[in-house]
Amino acid sequence: MSEKKITIAVQRYPPEVEKAVLDALANDRWVLGEAVREFEERFARYIGTDYAVAVSNGTVALLAIYEALGLRGKRLVTTPYTFVATAAAASFIGAEVFFADIRRSDACLDPSRAVETARRIGAEAVVPVHIFGYPAPLEELVEEGFVVVEDVAQAHGAVIDGRKAGSIGVAGAFSFYPSKNMTVAGDGGMVTTSDEKLYKRILMIRDNGRVSKYTHAVAGLNLRLNTINAAIGLVMLRHLDEWNEKRRMHARLYHEGLRGLAEQGLLELPPLPDKRRVPAYNTYPVLARPEHRDALGAYLWENGVYAPIFYPIPLHRQPLYSERFAGESYPVAEEWSRRVLNLPVHQFLEHGDIEYVVEKINTFYEKQLYMDKEWLEKGRRWISGMR
Repeated sequence: MSEKKITIAVQRYPPEVEKAVLDALANDRWVLGEAVREFEERFARYIGTDYAVAVSNGTVALLAIYEALGLRGKRLVTTPYTFVATAAAASFIGAEVFFADIRRSDACLDPSRAVETARRIGAEAVVPVHIFGYPAPLEELVEEGFVVVEDVAQAHGAVIDGRKAGSIGVAGAFSFYPSKNMTVAGDGGMVTTSDEKLYKRILMIRDNGRVSKYTHAVAGLNLRLNTINAAIGLVMLRHLDEWNEKRRMHARLYHEGLRGLAEQGLLELPPLPDKRRVPAYNTYPVLARPEHRDALGAYLWENGVYAPIFYPIPLHRQPLYSERFAGESYPVAEEWSRRVLNLPVHQFLEHGDIEYVVEKINTFYEKQLYMDKEWLEKGRRWISGMR
């Protein structure tokens, strides 16, 4: 095993975080303090919405949106290729989840398939995911008049036609888990919206349905973000654009270093930024041939590079949904699950890290290790740990 360690994310913070935490501890209310209000205002301004509501994590950001929209007992369409929370938060409140397949090029929900499915089942909402930080195509969904909820958990600062992801649908749900583009040093989340009625309802849902200290208008929960976390988030937000630019620089380095393998048909690479879409690159996903992928993942692991699989089991194959969708197939999502490796692209990578990863990947193919029985066996063991 290599002494080199390149992980998919790093828990690191700017030095000014310590002062912000101490100030909040000494001078602010620890629950719903001034730092929470300021974090909400600045985040809404950054995303380009009128309102933002800080919550305790990204899953409950989705849950609060679904509940506030009145989706309990209603139908929605989302992608089967995402973290389970996108769908499970809806199932938890009693909404009925349906899936539509993704696009081959970027793993985002295919808008044409989503529209077709939504019309067929009479869906109330469509939930695209800006997967791996790549902005999902929303135009057709919005033009068709669907309620669009954006899952922006991996795409803080991504841009679509000059607008930030999270500002185009009726609401956006963000996560600040430590592996995201910005964090609050723990769990945390944010809802963004420009719908005042929705905003006020989410405020109540977040705080036990409260409209005043002892008056409760709806059945809510305690979904609040702690003041200390908000103080950290304020610092992290100031660095987000700079950090995202580093991620895009790293993506370009991967693109250049792996382009030869792509031209040989051994890898497929994700899209680079263009005039319409500017990704935030939470990870850099590459598609290997299915018969090569596991051995490549194991080879990188033994050489100190953690390149996980997001996601090895699409949602319609998860125990939560597999019985209901037993006869369904979403071939593009299934292909991504069989072929994807997610390469580290975060802002804290050290000089030479990208070149090291690229070198190891090229070496794997140059030596044709995907044909080596030892590496095939290591690949089988490695993928078993992923699942």
